Amino acid sequence: MIPACMGSSLKTFGTREIFPFDGVLPNPIAFYRVLVIPGGRHNFPDMEECEMGDKAFIDSFLAEKRMCRFSVTRKDGGQIIRPIWYIWEDGKFLISTKTIGVHTRIVKRNPKISIVVDKDDPPYAAVVCEGDVELIEGVGTDHDLIGRCAERYLGPEIAPKFMAGPVAQVDRVRFIVHPKRWTIWNAGADPPFSARPGDYS
Repeated sequence: MIPACMGSSLKTFGTREIFPFDGVLPNPIAFYRVLVIPGGRHNFPDMEECEMGDKAFIDSFLAEKRMCRFSVTRKDGGQIIRPIWYIWEDGKFLISTKTIGVHTRIVKRNPKISIVVDKDDPPYAAVVCEGDVELIEGVGTDHDLIGRCAERYLGPEIAPKFMAGPVAQVDRVRFIVHPKRWTIWNAGADPPFSARPGDYS
């Protein structure tokens, strides 16, 4: 659903003048992101009070094709950080990783995890999540999830080659990350560039 505050601007500018589609609106979240700077103000007249809420921003931002980096804690308090593919679905991160990975052993002992997904070109932005891992074992090579990740990150032409290669043939586990706390960093294009708590409710 397009926010009501967009109505007069759509009438003023006309969708055909702004967007290359013929009478059918695209995905509402994607459409909203075209008009509104995520988490901040837009540049269209008579829409000054229209903002994207945190939940819509987080969902939209995490749906874009970016790597995540997760951190888990060793017994000695040190951190292990891994860049990895993910799927954001139904308010949870889905991650496929190797059964023999040191981070998998750590999660069995301590399921606490931190995740960051960031945009490293202007306007800079990031979403940081702290949560708990639900560890799913016994999934074998888990071609279902790793295949979805390969399709998302590599595209339909390269993904089958990856799935036929050695990395996709190892035993895996799933991390289902249940977020407990959010931080949004610079969810907009204008200063100040500062972090703030996010609300996903």
